[in-house]
Formats: sequence, structure tokens, C-alpha cells
Amino acid sequence: MAKRGGELERRVAAFPDEILRRDRFTTIERMICKVMRQLDGIKKTLSTTPPGFVATFVIEPEVVNRLLASTRRFDEEIRDCYLLPHYQLAVAIPANTTVTLPLELPTGWLCTRESYMQLTSTYHSKDIDINIYVDYSIAPGCPLDLSEDIIYSFRDAYIKEIRVDIEVKNTTATDFVFTIIVDPSLMKRELYNKLFMPVMKKSLEFLKRFAVE
Repeated sequence: MAKRGGELERRVAAFPDEILRRDRFTTIERMICKVMRQLDGIKKTLSTTPPGFVATFVIEPEVVNRLLASTRRFDEEIRDCYLLPHYQLAVAIPANTTVTLPLELPTGWLCTRESYMQLTSTYHSKDIDINIYVDYSIAPGCPLDLSEDIIYSFRDAYIKEIRVDIEVKNTTATDFVFTIIVDPSLMKRELYNKLFMPVMKKSLEFLKRFAVE
């Protein structure tokens, strides 16, 4: 077990240096390195904790989103490429109708937020179905019934490149007002290609390094 712990420690210590040698977006990358450096100081934990537990919080996309959100306050480059708008849309849904609400992304931007989208209504029924489409593909967990207000997580469909469509199928005899509340993380494709995805891939490599014999 001691040998295994020593190998893990060496790999954790070496990983951040690979990022530090890069010359783009160094502010956020150095923040991620600080997080990963903390793993280097828990020698005993590395030798006893299940690999997935230690590495999961590093690879979680929402961790990168939170780091970008905090960095944009003082980093102009990040601020110009990463936006945190708030959207709230209320629409009347007549009885016995199907209404589709399109949420289109600006050209050249992606949304990397996994959670959450709130779907509220002035009337609830199991006979009201909600379908959510991400880039024209049905999202995980759909259809949903509107028997109560919904807090929806996109899960593995968290990367949205074109649009999100919310389809409301009202088969009841009641009109109601349907409201969407969402706080997306909008990222320019340049930042996505040069920072977000490389960091996620490096994190995956980091996770795989725990699977040593």
C-alpha cells in the first residue's frame, strides 16, 4: 500500500507543472493548480481513499465554471469570454395545446452549466408533459410531468452549442402561466476550446492515473 501511495503522490505533484508550462489563460490554470497541489499534501489519504472520491471534485465541470466565475472579476480576458446572465421567461399556455419555447445561444457561444433550470407553473397536473431538447436531442430524464414545479439538471447534456427547446404539452382543460428561470454560463468557443475542454481532458487523465496496479 505504501508503494501505491508513493506513486500516486509523485503523479499528483507532477501534474500541475504540465499546465504551468502553458502561456495562455494562466490565471485560471494557476488556480486549478492550487487545488490540485492540495492533493500533494494528503499522503496518507491518497493511500487509503478510493481513487474516484479524491479525483471527482477536480474533474467536475461545475468546479471549472465556479473558478471562471470568480476569476472574471479581475481578469479582463476571462470577463470578455465568459458571461453569467439571468433569464426569466413567462408564457401563457392555453388549454389543450402544445407550446415550444426556444432558447437560442448567441453565435460563437456555448453554455457549460449543468444545473439548474427552474420550471414553474400556476397550475400543476400529471397530464402536462415537459420535453427538453438540447441541440435538437431529447435531454436526460424527459418527458417530465408538471405535477409540481421542477428544478432540472442537464446532467451529461450540460454542454449546449446551439439551443435549448422546452416543449409544454397541455392536455388539460386549464390555461396556465409557465415560467422558465435559468442562470447559464455562457462561454465563447475560443475559451471553450483553449481552456475548458483541455482542462477537462487533463482532469480525466489525472483520474485515470489513479487506476494504477
